[in-house]
Amino acid sequence: MKSVLQPPVLAAIVLLLQTLVACSPSSGTGTRTTDLPVATVPLDIGAYTGGLPACLLVADATGRVVTRAGGERCAQRFSPCSTFKIPNSLIGLETGVLTDATTVIPWDQDRYPQQAWWPPAWTERVHDLRSAFANSFVPFYRALALRIGREAMERHLKRFGYGNQAIGAGLDSFWLDGTLQISADEQVRFLRDFHSGRLGISARSTAIVREILVHERSGEYVLRAKTGTGGGEEGKPAIGWIVGTVERGTDVHFYAFNVSAPTTAAIERQWRFGVLRAMLSKLGLWPRIEKADNSGILHGS
Repeated sequence: MKSVLQPPVLAAIVLLLQTLVACSPSSGTGTRTTDLPVATVPLDIGAYTGGLPACLLVADATGRVVTRAGGERCAQRFSPCSTFKIPNSLIGLETGVLTDATTVIPWDQDRYPQQAWWPPAWTERVHDLRSAFANSFVPFYRALALRIGREAMERHLKRFGYGNQAIGAGLDSFWLDGTLQISADEQVRFLRDFHSGRLGISARSTAIVREILVHERSGEYVLRAKTGTGGGEEGKPAIGWIVGTVERGTDVHFYAFNVSAPTTAAIERQWRFGVLRAMLSKLGLWPRIEKADNSGILHGS
């Protein structure tokens, strides 16, 4: 029973395809120097993104960096966009606003009226936490932030050490409008702390969010992932993220991948996943990539 609350390819086959989630493309001019060790495996990320500016940071559970492709871009902060749904979900569960993955927050159509660019999946059903996370349903998470409240949100962002920890005036939009900023280095640090229990979050909340993070399985491999995309309007560059873990048995690696382009269509969600799989395969962390289909998306063996 539902509980209810009221009101990521190689350069030769790169295909630039629109994202579903809107957020500000703002990137921070400041950077935060990583405290992680030097990467052990070089990776020419431009060969995978067709020369688009990007970074990929992959580290294991001990903090050993497998690759830090893209250099100092990995320390550059950008809006987290919908990757913030990971901490937002955790905070909602820890504060009791969310009971479990079946908790529903009804869509407030007056506060968040439907937009022409919204995908059908956003309005075809009533969303619980699991479906809102999987479909990146923004109104659910904006309403969730309001229910969490400013004090609890600020307290948890500080506890998590999440990026610049800034909320600003918009409690239901700070991760979308460029106020909150985070780097790939910081994303991986956060994910490692989340996985290891260093965030001070209960085992139950951790397990629920780990479960809704599962994006795909391939044999003995599991990819947990959350995308985030925004910008590409009014001459501002678009930013696209995928962050999460790639696992094989008890072997866990944490990754953060981001890429910029003039438009969101150039860094569409499926294209990003194809690039991510190809890079993880090159690093030996995902099944071998054999070929591309007509869409340009690579498939594993």
